Amino acid sequence: MKTIMNTIASFLILILLTVSTAFAQGSITYTNFEDVNLAFGSFLTTIAKVPNPSKTGINTSDNVGKTVSSSESWEGIVNAVPLPKIDFTGRQVFKMKVFSPRLANTLIKLEYSADKANVHKEVYCMTTKVGQWEELSFDFSNTPSNVYDNIVVFFDIYGTTPNENWYFDDLKLVSSLSADPVVSLPGIFGSSMVLQQNMDVPVWGFAPPGDKVQVTGSWGESFEATADASWNWSGKIKTPAAIPGQAPQYTLTFTGTNNTIQLDNVLIGDVWICSGQSNMEFTMTPNAPWTLGVNNYESEIANANYPNIRLFKVPRKASPIPANNCGGAWNNCSPVTIPTFSAVAYYFGKELYGDPNINIPIGLIQSAYGGSAAQSWTRQDVLASNAELNNKYLAPYLLNPGSYTDEYKVSNLYNGMIAPLIPFGIRGAIWYQGESNNSDRDMYRKLCASMLEGWRTDWNQGDFPFYYVQVAPYTMGIPEPVYAELREAQFNMLSETNTGMAVTMDIGEIDNIHPRNKLDVGKRLALCAKAKTYGENIIYSGPVYESSSLENGKMRIKFKPETLGTGLATNNGNAPANFTIAGSNAIFYPAMAEINGNDILVSSTLVPNPSTVRYAFSNAVITNLMNSGNLPAVPFRTDGIFLKINENSKFGRLEIFPNPFDSNLNIQSTNGVNMLELTDLSGKVVLTELKPKGKDWEMNTGKIKPGLYILNVHNTNGKVTSVKVIKK
Repeated sequence: MKTIMNTIASFLILILLTVSTAFAQGSITYTNFEDVNLAFGSFLTTIAKVPNPSKTGINTSDNVGKTVSSSESWEGIVNAVPLPKIDFTGRQVFKMKVFSPRLANTLIKLEYSADKANVHKEVYCMTTKVGQWEELSFDFSNTPSNVYDNIVVFFDIYGTTPNENWYFDDLKLVSSLSADPVVSLPGIFGSSMVLQQNMDVPVWGFAPPGDKVQVTGSWGESFEATADASWNWSGKIKTPAAIPGQAPQYTLTFTGTNNTIQLDNVLIGDVWICSGQSNMEFTMTPNAPWTLGVNNYESEIANANYPNIRLFKVPRKASPIPANNCGGAWNNCSPVTIPTFSAVAYYFGKELYGDPNINIPIGLIQSAYGGSAAQSWTRQDVLASNAELNNKYLAPYLLNPGSYTDEYKVSNLYNGMIAPLIPFGIRGAIWYQGESNNSDRDMYRKLCASMLEGWRTDWNQGDFPFYYVQVAPYTMGIPEPVYAELREAQFNMLSETNTGMAVTMDIGEIDNIHPRNKLDVGKRLALCAKAKTYGENIIYSGPVYESSSLENGKMRIKFKPETLGTGLATNNGNAPANFTIAGSNAIFYPAMAEINGNDILVSSTLVPNPSTVRYAFSNAVITNLMNSGNLPAVPFRTDGIFLKINENSKFGRLEIFPNPFDSNLNIQSTNGVNMLELTDLSGKVVLTELKPKGKDWEMNTGKIKPGLYILNVHNTNGKVTSVKVIKK
């Protein structure tokens, strides 16, 4: 009997398995689990053939109160004694009996490794039954022809919760020595999936070199592809437009020389990628100790019966190289499948599906990893192509990659959790991330924009919609206003094509980085999609700052008219809160604010001659200012040197930001610049710069006094763009 080992990542279960040397009809059969030791802390139990599931099994809590979160997995190793040479040519199928104590549709991974041959393969299956035995088949087709010995088999259970008992029995390896190689599919293709409507949908898979694969959709479209020398084949199949209120079920059939695969219960609608970190991964049900589940999760789960919303959950996996496959399975949305799925994604999809103007099948692909940073979701060569991003993220990582955890390993989550999905047909993506990049400030905008550019390039499906969540207020334990500056960088992401942002300043919990109200988050993301993707004439954003002016000792704040609806209000009937105001000395004081028509008047007796206003520009404040659509105002500062200056593409785009390494202002413009001019508020010129530094312009502000100034940028097209800046 093997000794039980406890690894850092999870409890490692070692199972000694004996092997029957009988060869019957070309197969090798392992005997039952005769003798299994399982240890959790100091607790030890033994399984003998698992004859009675109520008495023996794998328990996911030990006797000293230690638990494993649902984001972790239990691992087991089935160690075969040295075998005679085994020919793995052709199709290999492992079969294993599983007794699941929990909800159906739990992901189980089986992998085998032949170290001497440097072979490693993994296949995922989903349980379908609860409280009874079922046999799962793990098909390892198309392994390179070879003869292996010393096979080691691993299995993982994903998403376990405390005090669950799992049972396994009768592991068999069926190795048909005379079987021919067959057509197989990546994990993202499966029964119950949603295919993107009205598109030439990319379809791909694996088959023996030269094999012709016929792909046929029951809606009347088909194509034929030929596998290349690397066993890859691909093509595109035209899908019809989805019709609101209808959800016909189709089949998709793949026929090769030696086998046929038929996918059933296929719907055609809109598919959305749902990615980010823990607030996107946040499940409907509690996931102790990190998340408490959504508000009223019991009733929300009980009512989540939407068979035309389909769910696919990409297993958490960091990879140093782009993977061509992932685990997972498509499932109908139901009270059985939704508890451990992304709450934000669910509410987003539910809102789209429930809209009578849309009301088509919705496919939601969750690819999220708690604690992850944006650079881990960005392709490596995209980072390498940008000097700033390379110096900040990629170069330090390459010097010492072993010092990084999975969620911070540069490009590793892109490789393991995004690359396997490309180029699956999608309508767009939603994104909830930023907390792990909280100190990156404006660099985050460049990072996230580069990530998005890489995704769009790889998918090759145009500038697909990208709707994201601005991080909620939270006491990060970092200096003010670092978190506010991150939100500002997120706001500036709106300069990217086909983007939208959901604001959460009114629904956060300042002492909880995982606020429970995911319903409104999903709804606000859906509003962006309804307006910008589905063409509905609705208000989808809260009030967005437009301009400010001095009026009788008060600052008048104007908002973009299209973000007001029928006007301004507060969600509690009180005066608008969280405004601060400053004069030319740039010292900010709490301010009084009042709604005046469609504007806000801001003042303070401590600032008789104000020039600058900030709203909700703090790490952690809960706001109350909103528009008629009950959407919160976007935080802003009128002195914001990160603000995009000109949205009119006729004049190009100008960005102004401080150089973190010196006292310079750096200016980048899509149009040529003739001159930079810095004046005080009276119009007196204090600095002039006539020559660029390389392709960008710099202005050395080291010798001027702190205070408020006007920066005038003279463009080669004769236009002058002006913006307020503060020297601190």
